[in-house]
Amino acid sequence: MSDDRSLAEFSSAAVGSETDEQTTEPPTVTYRCRPAGFVCSRCGAETETQWADEGVFVCPDCKPWA
Repeated sequence: MSDDRSLAEFSSAAVGSETDEQTTEPPTVTYRCRPAGFVCSRCGAETETQWADEGVFVCPDCKPWA
């Protein structure tokens, strides 16, 4: 007996996974990086990296690290 399977066997599974993906929430972005830099929305400092905090992106110094 062969372990080979046809692609047709998987076609109904692929349709089901598309439905699952549509009900999944997109990922939440918590960090961003750009060599050209960003301006911190709290202190105005320029930084290459920012972290999300209460709905805004801030520099590492303004992010509370609890």
